[in-house]
Amino acid sequence: VLLKGGFDVVLWEINEEALEKALASIRKTFDYPIKQKKMTPADLENLLNNHLQTTTSLEDMKDVDLVIEAVVEDMQVKQEIWQQLQGICRDDVIFATNTSALPITEMASILNNPGRMIGMHFFNPVPKMKLVEIIRGLETSEETFRTVVDAAVEMGKETVDIKESPGFVTSRINVVIGNEAFYMLQEG
Repeated sequence: VLLKGGFDVVLWEINEEALEKALASIRKTFDYPIKQKKMTPADLENLLNNHLQTTTSLEDMKDVDLVIEAVVEDMQVKQEIWQQLQGICRDDVIFATNTSALPITEMASILNNPGRMIGMHFFNPVPKMKLVEIIRGLETSEETFRTVVDAAVEMGKETVDIKESPGFVTSRINVVIGNEAFYMLQEG
């Protein structure tokens, strides 16, 4: 999605095997535009060669402007990565977490500047789903918020501004829908 939006991307993964899977997934994302003749295989190779850097070293993130993390939904794992990145990245780099429910404020509590942390909840499949929840923690700065909304729009996404709350918006709605389905089942 970032590549489609015209961004230069540094893709970090935990090991080479995961990196190969990620690259295969990226290539698969472009199968449809190639099939529709909106892009050629040569265009894809040019895009990947000139705008995508892959790495297994977090140190390669030192020159980025925005980090979008999408690791397992575990607060400790996420905070460990943010702690490492805080020591690698510039002080003005925005940290966005792709979480569907974890509190942004708690996640940001380990940062020297929690105002640079924000949530970006992408929906699957990310290349096709237009909506992105932009979740502000209690200390998320207005500059961080505006920058992330602008980036999401550049990616071709539609944003919904969410103040941190349990389940954000879509997870809360899904709970209500699920509950109603069970009530209907109980009622016959």
